[in-house]
Amino acid sequence: MLIRTILIFAMTCTLTFGTLYAQDPQKSPELSPIPASDVAAPAAWIPMIVVTDNAEVFHGDVSVRKLLPGSIVHISKTNDPWLLVPQYDAWLDKKHVLSLPAAEETCTNLLEKQQNFTLYHHRAIVRSEMGRFDDALADFAEALKLDEKSSAAHINRGITWMRKGNLDKAKEDLTQAIKLNPKDARGYFNRGMLHALAGDDNKALDDATACIKLDPKFAEAYNDRGQIFSRQGKLDEALKDFNEAIAIRKKFPAALENRALVKETKGDFPGAIADFAESIVLFPDSVGALNDLALLLATCPDANIRNPKNAVAYAQRACELTEQKDANCLDTLAIAQAANDDFPTAIKTAESALKIAEGSVKAEIEAHLKLFRDNTKVPHFNETAPPTN
Repeated sequence: MLIRTILIFAMTCTLTFGTLYAQDPQKSPELSPIPASDVAAPAAWIPMIVVTDNAEVFHGDVSVRKLLPGSIVHISKTNDPWLLVPQYDAWLDKKHVLSLPAAEETCTNLLEKQQNFTLYHHRAIVRSEMGRFDDALADFAEALKLDEKSSAAHINRGITWMRKGNLDKAKEDLTQAIKLNPKDARGYFNRGMLHALAGDDNKALDDATACIKLDPKFAEAYNDRGQIFSRQGKLDEALKDFNEAIAIRKKFPAALENRALVKETKGDFPGAIADFAESIVLFPDSVGALNDLALLLATCPDANIRNPKNAVAYAQRACELTEQKDANCLDTLAIAQAANDDFPTAIKTAESALKIAEGSVKAEIEAHLKLFRDNTKVPHFNETAPPTN
């Protein structure tokens, strides 16, 4: 079976305590969202932190969502004073946010005058988002000295421990957060993510379900639970959860990509291609979606859908984004080239992939390379591979 993309659970850093500044009440904007074609690519999105307690994002004059102080948002477009948040396809007034460097500097300056839980907590979130995990952990420790019962601080420190790779410490914090506030869905969501990363899908499923019970509109939890169901082979349950995630959060690239994989496995190839394509429109640099769409177009059992030429283009883009250093992406490009009857090039590409492949991926590529040398194309994973000598 071909190696498929596994989407990583998205980490969320949000808190429920305090505000850094007093702001005027939010006023509704008199503009509509900019078309996706006019939005910067994800690589250029700017992370910012919400620093007020009355922030909202708007679609036209309609409030889409309230944002908690400490939330990290990514900005893809500006129309002063409005900032486009592509995650929600909605606008946020710039007075509610600071860039990460500015927030760190502001918190540091204010902390010189006053030791404050919120300041330490916000600076910790910023430093965690910037990849400075040790500095972030030091700030979380100071924040918890000032308020040891803050479930939000335990959640965010748990996320930071996960980012640092210490799942045991992360579990301690997330479990403590749940004990302190058993009605906060985010504690269960993030602990469920931890269990999934640790390979315990049963516990991950329990926590994702608990999260959804507390917050039926938690789109990310439906997406995560759908992935668990998918790994367990419960495709109908997975599809239902991905549908719900997309219904709640209209433009949700990860859920679209996950739903595409389920549709493909169930044989709904047109539906899978549509979801992959929409995911790529929303997130043009998604290596997973590009790679998986290329693989489907190269190997689809339906000749009316199979499109080797386009498969090569998508696979080449995935390889460009990974700087030709991802064995899976190179393998997919080789498969697409073979589907296009260019076996000599497919052999060269597969040989390049083999040089950097490890484990089961290496064995997979070796099998594909043998097919290419016999001028044989790789079949779709739902089909039986031809025998090899």
